[in-house]
Amino acid sequence: MFVIVPVIDGVPQVGNRKLYEARSISEDQAIAYLEGELGEGWTELTETEYLSYWEPGKELPGKQLAVDPIAEIKEQNLILMDALATVYEELLLLKEGGA
Repeated sequence: MFVIVPVIDGVPQVGNRKLYEARSISEDQAIAYLEGELGEGWTELTETEYLSYWEPGKELPGKQLAVDPIAEIKEQNLILMDALATVYEELLLLKEGGA
């Protein structure tokens, strides 16, 4: 779960929940990635909202950052082009063998 939690003396106040990571966003608040139930007065965040507090391009252990949609489309396009080329080559071989 991704949340905004209170901070006291620089320490995120998450009780007995399993805390994976946290980062101060003000003197009295931090964002936290933790396991457990939502605490009173906490604000739940989506993963995208949580990641927006981190520096762009910074790798976070165990989490995948938002992917550039253009780069993802280009990668998928290359995979599809390779598959199409393979099918075309197979068709040519079948045509040569059947003639």
